[in-house]
Amino acid sequence: MRIFQIATAVAAGLMAASANAQTYSIGLGNSAMSPYLPPYATATVSLTDATHANVTFASLSHDGYVFLMGSSQGIDVNVNAANFSVSNLTWSNVYSGFLDPGAGTYTVTSGNVSTFGVFNTVIDFFDGFKNTASTFSFSLTNTSGTWASAATVLAQNASGNSAAIHGFICADPTCTRAAGAVATGFASDGVTPPIPEPETYAMLLAGLTLLGFTALRRREPQLAAA
Repeated sequence: MRIFQIATAVAAGLMAASANAQTYSIGLGNSAMSPYLPPYATATVSLTDATHANVTFASLSHDGYVFLMGSSQGIDVNVNAANFSVSNLTWSNVYSGFLDPGAGTYTVTSGNVSTFGVFNTVIDFFDGFKNTASTFSFSLTNTSGTWASAATVLAQNASGNSAAIHGFICADPTCTRAAGAVATGFASDGVTPPIPEPETYAMLLAGLTLLGFTALRRREPQLAAA
C-alpha cells in the first residue's frame, strides 16, 4: 500500500507541474537560421493563476554558437485570449558589452513574422545585435477569460506556430558585442509538440499506478499467510 501511495503522489505532483509550466522548443529556422543546428531557444510559460502567466525566452548555445534574440520582432507569441495585456518586460545578457534591448521602452504590437505567419504579440527591441538578450521575460494578463493550464496560454497561429524569435548567431564562447554576429534570421517552435508532452506524463502516471498495484498484489498473499 505504501508503494502505491508514493507512486500516486509522485504522479500527481508531475501532473500538477505540467499544468503550471509549459516549455516550447524554438527549433524551426527560416533559410537564414536553418544552416545552424537547432534548437535555438526555449519559451517557457508559467501559469500563476487562471488569468496571469509569465513567459521566459532563453537562448541556447551548442555546436560553437549562441543564439541571441533581438531587433524587430525579437520575441513573438500567439496568446490564446481575445483581450490581454503585456507587462513587466525584462532582459539579461550573460555575454559581454550588450545594451538594454528596449533602450528604456519596447514596442508591443502584432504582425507577420518571417515565414511563420501572424502573431498577436510581437515585441520589437531597440536597434540590432548590440541590444540583444540571452534571456527575456514578460507577464501576460488575460482580460477576457481564463486559462485552464500553462499549455492553454499560447495557441498555434494559422501557420501552426505559437512562439518565435529574431535570432542573432554569435560564436561561442567568444561572443561579445564587439565580436558581432555571424548571421541573423528567424525561428519558431514549428508544429512539433511543446515539451513536456502531456502524453509522457499520462504514460508515467499509468506506469507508476501499475507499479503500485503490482506491489500491493504481491503483498496481499504475504499478509494472508501471516
